[in-house]
Amino acid sequence: MTMALTHLDRLEGEAIHILRESFAEARRPVLLFSGGKDSTVLAYLAAAAFYPGRPPMPLLHIDSTFEFQETLEFRDHLAEELGFELIVRRNEEGLREGVSPFVHGSALYTDIMRTTPLKAALDELGADIIFGGARRDEEKARAKERVVSVRSPNHVWEPRAQRPELWRLYNAKLVVADDRYPFAAGEQVETRTVRFRTVGCWPVTGAIESQATTLSEVMRETIIASTSERQGRLIDTDEGSSLESKKRQGYF
Repeated sequence: MTMALTHLDRLEGEAIHILRESFAEARRPVLLFSGGKDSTVLAYLAAAAFYPGRPPMPLLHIDSTFEFQETLEFRDHLAEELGFELIVRRNEEGLREGVSPFVHGSALYTDIMRTTPLKAALDELGADIIFGGARRDEEKARAKERVVSVRSPNHVWEPRAQRPELWRLYNAKLVVADDRYPFAAGEQVETRTVRFRTVGCWPVTGAIESQATTLSEVMRETIIASTSERQGRLIDTDEGSSLESKKRQGYF
């Protein structure tokens, strides 16, 4: 008896096929990891694609120094669980100079502490195929991406060759995760129960108010949501600078 494949089965099979075929063409592949759900799913797909062997490409994480502590702990646990070689890089010069989104703004901070060390790490590793997880329905610049999205030797992305499917969904709320937040005189901490639909640096990632505490509650909240999961990412909209312009410069 032949069992029909579900839609999810077909997507998983396609992803595994892409991983295997791309790896066969690569000299030095790298899998990017942020700690969010897209890169986590991709890591598990890579582990499944080459099981029972260890994943044949390293997991590369760019530490902006403003990551949630839970994200770092999860990263280390996942790498060990799936058998990845874990490579962590950060901009040490930017760290010494105290670069932060509070002092320098999220656009400059993202360029210095995320894009610059990412490009340096890819050059250092000699990476020729970079695996990254992203959904086209998440942000208008990513809607222009294809499965194989070619970059120049300087990591520049040219969107004009891509097919656009535009979205405009934003959220500018912030959250405080540690004592580095520069409160103005008279400002007070307000405690609320929130959830992050996407994981990034905490100063530039907006939370939503949520009482969901179980997997089923989170799934139900996600299904009925009418806004994008990236609506809280300030880096997509700050200072008139879109995610597309950052991707042109090398941001993933």
